[in-house]
Amino acid sequence: MKSNSQSTVAFVATCTLLLLFGPARSFAQVSPTEILNPRLKALEQAHLSKLIAINRTVPLLTYSFPFLLNRYVGSDPKSQTGVDGRGLEFVNFHDQIVLKVTGNYQAAFDADRLTPNQRSGRVFNDVIYQILEIVPSYFSAADEFDAVGFEICYHVRRKAAHYEYEGKEILVAVLSKADALRYAAAPTDSERQELLNR
Repeated sequence: MKSNSQSTVAFVATCTLLLLFGPARSFAQVSPTEILNPRLKALEQAHLSKLIAINRTVPLLTYSFPFLLNRYVGSDPKSQTGVDGRGLEFVNFHDQIVLKVTGNYQAAFDADRLTPNQRSGRVFNDVIYQILEIVPSYFSAADEFDAVGFEICYHVRRKAAHYEYEGKEILVAVLSKADALRYAAAPTDSERQELLNR
């Protein structure tokens, strides 16, 4: 019979292996079997290898602060949903099929130094722009979805005379598929801004 310390070590080792090599980590993508909508399920199945490749590429990009794909925007990394790194999926949004990219950016911006527009601009340039650079490597205009959307959570700090506060903001951006595929290749800031203004 094993001693309590041996049982504890075996249990911890098993849990560690499950966390490192369990289905959520090794598959790293929403499974088509989890999707109820037949059209979304078919898209997920058709593009599964691309989604897995993007899911593996995104963490390798260089960010000013850590960025992690996460299926549930703004979730606590210590919670069960916080470790669900399957942040790419096809969803219905305003009668369009959108490739949704969801994640948490570990930046904490000072609300007294940066306006809301400046904060969202930083997050867009730090995170979304880089992902838009790789999207054309995986998808084309012929793929059967309408848009690429982003939900990126980040932190905002504010200091007052009697308190300090840190909360979350979420940047949501949806670009048509054509604009998403063109955005990173646009040669000037004004052309990129024109794509965002549509």
